[in-house]
Amino acid sequence: MVGSALRAGMFVTLLATSVAAMPPGHTRTWGFDLAGRNTSQRPGDTFYGYANGGWLKNTPIRPGSFRAGPTDDLDQAALVATRALIEAAANDTTNRSKVALVYRAYKDRAAIERRGVEPLTPLLAIIRAAPSKAALVGQMGASFGSFSGSPFRIAIDADAMDTRHYVIGLSVSSLGLPGNSYYSDPKLDATKAAYRLYVLHMLAMAGWQQPDQAANMVIAFETALAGASAKTSPSRDPVRAYNPYRVDQLGALAPGIPWDVFFSGAGLRPVGNVIVEDPSRLKAATAVYASASLETLKAWMAFKAVDRAADLLPDRFVDASDRFHLMALKGWSEPQPQWQAALYAVNTIVVDDVSRLYLTSYFPQDTSAATKAMGENMRQAFAARIGRLTWMSATTKAEAQKKLAAMKIEIGSPGVFADYTLLDIKPGDLFGNAVRSRAFEWHRQTERLGRPVNRSRWQIPPQYVGASYAPELNLVAIPAAFVHPPMFDPSADAAINYGALGAAMGHEMTHGFDDQGRKYDANGNLRTWWSARDAAYFEAQSKKLAAQYSLNEPLPGLHVDGAASVGESIADLGGLLIAIDAYHLSLEGKVAPIIDGYTGDQRVFLGYAQMWREKQTESFLRSSLLTNPHSPGDVRVHETVRNIDDWYTAFSVKPSDRLYRQPPDRIQIW
Repeated sequence: MVGSALRAGMFVTLLATSVAAMPPGHTRTWGFDLAGRNTSQRPGDTFYGYANGGWLKNTPIRPGSFRAGPTDDLDQAALVATRALIEAAANDTTNRSKVALVYRAYKDRAAIERRGVEPLTPLLAIIRAAPSKAALVGQMGASFGSFSGSPFRIAIDADAMDTRHYVIGLSVSSLGLPGNSYYSDPKLDATKAAYRLYVLHMLAMAGWQQPDQAANMVIAFETALAGASAKTSPSRDPVRAYNPYRVDQLGALAPGIPWDVFFSGAGLRPVGNVIVEDPSRLKAATAVYASASLETLKAWMAFKAVDRAADLLPDRFVDASDRFHLMALKGWSEPQPQWQAALYAVNTIVVDDVSRLYLTSYFPQDTSAATKAMGENMRQAFAARIGRLTWMSATTKAEAQKKLAAMKIEIGSPGVFADYTLLDIKPGDLFGNAVRSRAFEWHRQTERLGRPVNRSRWQIPPQYVGASYAPELNLVAIPAAFVHPPMFDPSADAAINYGALGAAMGHEMTHGFDDQGRKYDANGNLRTWWSARDAAYFEAQSKKLAAQYSLNEPLPGLHVDGAASVGESIADLGGLLIAIDAYHLSLEGKVAPIIDGYTGDQRVFLGYAQMWREKQTESFLRSSLLTNPHSPGDVRVHETVRNIDDWYTAFSVKPSDRLYRQPPDRIQIW
């Protein structure tokens, strides 16, 4: 995840507190951008437009980006600050830290140009010389610690049926294009054609034989994989996604693959049980592999190697990668600057050392204390909401309260980072450093097997903006970089903080009780703890919420996939409800002040709307609608607030307003 974070759209940032680091129009007085409103619009007709209409009209998407919004502005300020930290280390000639060595190696473009594609040649030679498909399978297994590819993915995580131990998970890997429809939908033919040209260009630059024919093979192979995957419906049910198999049983399920060779290549022998996420999809993907020619598989693996290693090769590879991944797929107007690509490389190779640098300089203790106090307020508010539920039985409530009480809410960093003492980082050897880093990280993962589960493990490094909930660990993690304006500002009005960070924190907490998370118990184990009646009510309300979201059509002919996004929709609704209640708790019985004519409840909702304001390129929006479980910002705002009674009261929303829903039609879950 860390290595692909920037390309996947995750934002790296720092806890910048200077006025220059604030998004345009952001005010330090109480935290809301008054100039960004459009007060000619009624909140009940378009609350998103009322809160953000002025900003939407006057804010362009900057060159070299695919969207604009608070996180995008903060990302840029953060990248500049991160650059200063890393360059300060790299420019000190006495500094021999791994961060400094990697950055210097990346910036030595002359040396990289001289070496050309030579660093990748040994891997390409291994692929080219493979005498059989079985021989390639071992290289597919080895890809988890190197640069080649595999149609199958291995993950080593806590066993969902016994979270004290780790287990191997097996699934089908993602493809080169964002989703299956990119291979079959005629409206996306131009993107598929651009992908073919990219494959051809990369293989030709790498010296692969007959690159035009090879590119056709790659596209045909991935199109077949996409078609096979499209015939199966991925389940949102974690119980259905838990399918244990012995390795010697995999041959009967998915024949044609020497699975023992695959796992041996990955450094995983002997292997006991593996958990297959989707047996029908694995079987379908294996059939595509079985029907592919040896030359097709070689061409595909060679392309994957070049594509994954592109940022470590000469500028022509970096430029081609940016032009496809960032410009063609996401709508960036220009490639990313070299210094930004250098930061990406450092974060990929020695991410935990960057984490240490970041935390030393950019996570104040007073911020840590304030946000942790907010977290406990959120827990208390959630517990009270569970206690007041009229649709849930006492038995289920007791289990829910037990799970909430056990939930860890951690803010800042996990506190324990990788020890890179044994990671060999050499001066001037960017490619070799990356290879050794990949092998080092994969070895760390394989070593988990047979050891107790680390229950403090995070999914997101502290210098990245984001938030996560890990159901097997029952852990909410809020990285330090997320805890700054406009998400959280210690000098801002508490209502704005609760509408932004509070709602985001509540969102992650609610993931523990969404359509997937609710099936895990307080210890993170998959276990039925709901009564049949309570589960039936929850599922019925979830379907109603999914149907509500599916009515939205952000692009002509392309609707929000309410079923695929229902977990995020439940979390948005629960998160904001909990945040409102937690804000009330924070007042400690005092009356909320009126600020610039707005009540406390109004400011919570305005803080929420401001957090989700965004503009994005059409290509990025299309990709998100097809592949991202999160709905666009305006949909998240409108479909959440219109289900909350307090919003109607706060803004005097009337039946004649476009967003109005009759009380019986408002979705009630948490």
